[in-house]
Amino acid sequence: MQIQQAKEESARLKVENQELHIDHKRSLYEHQEAANNRYDAAMKSRLADRAKKRDQIIQDMKQKNFILNSLAQANGPRVKTSDIKEPVCTTDQLGKITCTEGASATPFQTAAGYKTTGEVINIPASSTSGTPPRETVVRPSSDTIQIGNEMDPNLYANIPRG
Repeated sequence: MQIQQAKEESARLKVENQELHIDHKRSLYEHQEAANNRYDAAMKSRLADRAKKRDQIIQDMKQKNFILNSLAQANGPRVKTSDIKEPVCTTDQLGKITCTEGASATPFQTAAGYKTTGEVINIPASSTSGTPPRETVVRPSSDTIQIGNEMDPNLYANIPRG
């Protein structure tokens, strides 16, 4: 009888230990998943911030290139587009030409400028290649994240021209 009770007690303890082991493994997996989720959220945030900074740099570079190109094409000192004067010439009956400078009658032509909205449009998903345990994870980089932008027709309107 004692042998039978010992066998039953052993079987009960074995099942209890297996359940505790399964609970422990589940707890470890949940903790690892929570840590991975925190890491992924932090990486996503950092990548989005880097992509926004990258897009801001692109906007600044395009504006600097516009300014440098206007300097390269300048035919004199740079002035605001609102201060550009246009010569108005008249000829009298004797053929004498008289010119005066007046405000430009035609609007100044300007190019649209690149302007970032700073809004994340798309973050590509990570991809895996290979087979476990030697699989590799390819995460998105800041240059693959799409940031919103627009072409503003009046962005460069106040930049002095030459």
